[in-house]
This record gives sequence, C-alpha cells and structure tokens, in this order.
Amino acid sequence: LQPVLIEGMQVGGQLMITDMNGRTVYRNSVTSGETTVRVPLRRMASGIYNVITATSTSKKGTVCKIAIIR
Repeated sequence: LQPVLIEGMQVGGQLMITDMNGRTVYRNSVTSGETTVRVPLRRMASGIYNVITATSTSKKGTVCKIAIIR
C-alpha cells in the first residue's frame, strides 16, 4: 500500500488523522524545509479516516476524509 502525500503544509503546522470514533491514529509536525507530509498507511485498518491540519498558531485548516480498502 502506497503512502499518502499531504502537500502544502506550513512549517510548524500539524497533521492529524483520526478514525471515525475520534481516536488519533497518526500525528505529525512539519519541520523547517518540509511542505509535504508522507503518511504511511500500512498500519491502518480498512475504514474511513478524517484528515485534519492546523497551522502553527493552532488555527484549524483543511478537513477531509480518506477511505482505506484492503
């Protein structure tokens, strides 16, 4: 299973992926020089997940959903 790339992140921003019950299954911070976050999917079970981004000032950004089907 190929990783998902989340592009256009701001330095200092946060990326969080939660399951439909609100449990965090992945979290990452963007460090200097990076604007793309590579999300490994091999540990995630089949299901629908929420992708939430936030800026370095904690302002909520993009929210979308991804589906993993094995």
